[in-house]
Amino acid sequence: MPEAARAPDTLVAPRRPPTSSGGNMEPKIVGTVMPVLELNMQPNAKVFAESGQLSSMSMAIQMQTEYLAKAG
Repeated sequence: MPEAARAPDTLVAPRRPPTSSGGNMEPKIVGTVMPVLELNMQPNAKVFAESGQLSSMSMAIQMQTEYLAKAG
């Protein structure tokens, strides 16, 4: 199998500024078959995601949901 077609053992996200608000985060993609984005967040940091995309969180995390109607 060509090297480019073979999946790596572990994926790691490149270091770049987060696209969320609230300061620095340490993003890391863990796993290969079902990869998960792991974030180490600072107090008052925010992350925006689509419905159903949060798989787990620590007790210190507060979740707030909003319904945004699409204009159309």
